[in-house]
Amino acid sequence: MKNVRYDKIGTYFKLNIGVVILLSITAFLFNVSIAFVPTFQGYVIDALKDKKEFSYVLHLSLYYLAFVLFVQLNRFLKRLFRRRLANKIILQMRTKAFSNLLIDDINKFDFKTYGDIMNKQLADIRDAAEAFETLLAETFDSGVLLAAYFIFMGIHSWPLATVCMIFPVIVIFISVMMGPKIRKFTREYKEVYSDTKEENITVLQNEIYYRGFGINKNYYYKYEETLDSLEKRAVKNTIYRTSFEPLYLGIAALGYIFAFYYGGLKVIDGIWKIGTLTAFISSFTFARKKCGFVGRIINNIQNGFVSWERCKSYMVTDIKQENIEALSNDGLEVKDLSFGYDSSFKLNDINFNASYGDIISVCGRIRSGKTTLAGALSGIYDYDGSIKLAGLELKDIRNDKIKSFIHYAPGKVEIFNDTLKYNITFGNDGDFNKAIETACLEDDINQFPNKEEEVLSHSLLNISGGQQRRLQIARCVFNSPKLVILDDPFNAIGHSMSIKIIENIKANYPNTIFVIINNQRDTLKLSDKILYLEHGSSTFASFDELLNIDSFKSLVGGDV
Repeated sequence: MKNVRYDKIGTYFKLNIGVVILLSITAFLFNVSIAFVPTFQGYVIDALKDKKEFSYVLHLSLYYLAFVLFVQLNRFLKRLFRRRLANKIILQMRTKAFSNLLIDDINKFDFKTYGDIMNKQLADIRDAAEAFETLLAETFDSGVLLAAYFIFMGIHSWPLATVCMIFPVIVIFISVMMGPKIRKFTREYKEVYSDTKEENITVLQNEIYYRGFGINKNYYYKYEETLDSLEKRAVKNTIYRTSFEPLYLGIAALGYIFAFYYGGLKVIDGIWKIGTLTAFISSFTFARKKCGFVGRIINNIQNGFVSWERCKSYMVTDIKQENIEALSNDGLEVKDLSFGYDSSFKLNDINFNASYGDIISVCGRIRSGKTTLAGALSGIYDYDGSIKLAGLELKDIRNDKIKSFIHYAPGKVEIFNDTLKYNITFGNDGDFNKAIETACLEDDINQFPNKEEEVLSHSLLNISGGQQRRLQIARCVFNSPKLVILDDPFNAIGHSMSIKIIENIKANYPNTIFVIINNQRDTLKLSDKILYLEHGSSTFASFDELLNIDSFKSLVGGDV
């Protein structure tokens, strides 16, 4: 469907119209038929009281049994389609939210806590989806069912049915009036719940530092305060959502006074048979019980709509990726670049350039900023200064799509539980054979029983560390992007094979710029230029020129 508004509730019913129709049909049949059960039961009681023939009572009982089975079949189907609808909505919402997270400006996440994102992505989406299907189902389970009970009671006596049903209607009115309070307490509870998740993550990540510096008690005290706040709001939320049900049932039960008194008079006066009174009382009992549930259901729907308001921003459809073409044949130009993931470390005044076909190595000691620079060159973060590739400023186009533009291989390799070929291509177009040749993977693939169709495992038991690295290199070069950034790609790869991969890159990808982060002397010597990072400063020069710097000479192991 084109122009789908995932931030509109009606969209999810349209997307799942088939399930909605089946749910509506089975829910309607169930609720109408179950309302007739007390009346049918009354017929059987009257037949026994009037001492009808055994065959008549038997046939009536069998019809009653068949009718009950029909009711229960529709109950089963209703619940099946209700669960199916909820699952489909949850999947659609999570898929849309996740796709928006992938293309949205990554810098926005600086203003969101991990706990808040986790809560919106998981709990809130689930609660909102279940509120939607509950709203549809309860249209029948409450609205149609109560109407059906009222009709069947009214067939016997409209005035008495009207008086008795006043009290269940009052219950529904009260539960609706409680809506704003419920939304308020639910919203507060979910906000504190998100803070608690954030505190959990913080404590787990930093426990060793808290203990080492002797400050763990301070953080535990703060953590206990957060839990105490969560407990107080959870109590309020629970009371308003679930604890009023006995009160609702008690108010609705006032209708029994009129049902028993006036219904009893009708039996005494011979207007009703005892089975009719039984059917009337049973219908009112089910209606009263349902109204008690309606209060709780309305409260749960209120909770779901609070969740919807919280996660709706993840469903917006106006996040668009424009297809942008390169402005020129210029290579990479980095000018006065300053960048850091946070205030603890920042690169400043980085300047270098590269032409297509160049291999630029980035080297330096630990904490010199190599991986930080790779993050800036990936183009997905904000930065100061300028990074231009093909005439395009990266921070101005980071949310747009440019075919075969930048591929970034971080230090950690992600292997997906799919075929080896898919792990490289992801189903896209490109030169698979050239990619595996460049990464020296041909012999490894031939050793697998299923060759490139070998399924790789999440546990990585069937692929070594070096093979993972080379697969990642093949993944990055597969469709010949303009810029490839490789963070420590030769870790776990042998010396001679690392050199061979560099030679393959030079031979096979003359129209791609490679920025390779590594400190290996022999691979650095094969680079066109090297960016050497040291103590917050940088030097851009050839390998031989950098040998004049003692710290660089020490890093690579001396003069060669």
